[in-house]
Amino acid sequence: MVNRFLHMPSLNSLMLFLFFFVILRDQTRLKACFRDGKVAIDIAGNVFSVAEIAEQIAWMGAALRSSPDDDKAAAYCTAHLAELHINSLAMAHHSSVAVYTGFCTIGFKTELL
Repeated sequence: MVNRFLHMPSLNSLMLFLFFFVILRDQTRLKACFRDGKVAIDIAGNVFSVAEIAEQIAWMGAALRSSPDDDKAAAYCTAHLAELHINSLAMAHHSSVAVYTGFCTIGFKTELL
């Protein structure tokens, strides 16, 4: 199930807001929002799915970067965890499953060849 919404907050604003929501086969939930040139992604699922999605997002972000210098054609980009915060641990209701919350920021370093 994928829902996509494109919304212009006001006619005086040039800001576009893009939002989508996906539920994967393993019931991992992915919500993403693009605003002001940045992407915010909320993932709820098992630790393996969350790590895999974060890895793919980091790879795509690095792969789609353009060269910082228009005069030189080649550059490479690497992704890294700029921030990682684990906020809390709680037990899910009627379950022995531990639930962690937190967030990370993925940074990118681009270098000319």
